[in-house]
Amino acid sequence: MIAFHVTTKDYEEGTLYSIESFEGLSYYHQSLIEPEQRCINDVIDACRPHGAPSRKKCFYTFGQQEDCLGFVNNLEGYKIYQVEINTEVPHPMYLIDFINRHRNVVYSLASVYWDPTYADRFSVKEYIGTEMCIISRINLPPNNCIDRSLMIMKYGDDRQLCYQLCRQMGIQI
Repeated sequence: MIAFHVTTKDYEEGTLYSIESFEGLSYYHQSLIEPEQRCINDVIDACRPHGAPSRKKCFYTFGQQEDCLGFVNNLEGYKIYQVEINTEVPHPMYLIDFINRHRNVVYSLASVYWDPTYADRFSVKEYIGTEMCIISRINLPPNNCIDRSLMIMKYGDDRQLCYQLCRQMGIQI
């Protein structure tokens, strides 16, 4: 699938990268060092379908370039690449933030992350895979204020959807 990857790393166009040979840790993977974050991802990974990549060892991408631009507060130091990633399965990105804020729901909502029928209802989707091929580096705009504002609005919609899912599933927050 064609997707977009935001990073501080330099990648070579036309190169296939495998998470197995990936050197260094991304900012997200470094955050897994904290026990509470690691526990959440352990529970979510325990619910993953056979063959699905681990959230702790994968590349993260967005389906839309605008979501990459909206994801970071300040574009300085970041690069965006158009990539081909070895997945087509969307996952609700905000659900992870929601679980981090309401840790008591992790066991109830972990399987929702892996269910594509739920992901389709969310505005911001992430695609995770173990390999990505760099197609091209995207030229960054002078600023990302509009994309950042749109991402905040999408996240607000997804936050409401998480609360709605909890009510529908009888989950107390």
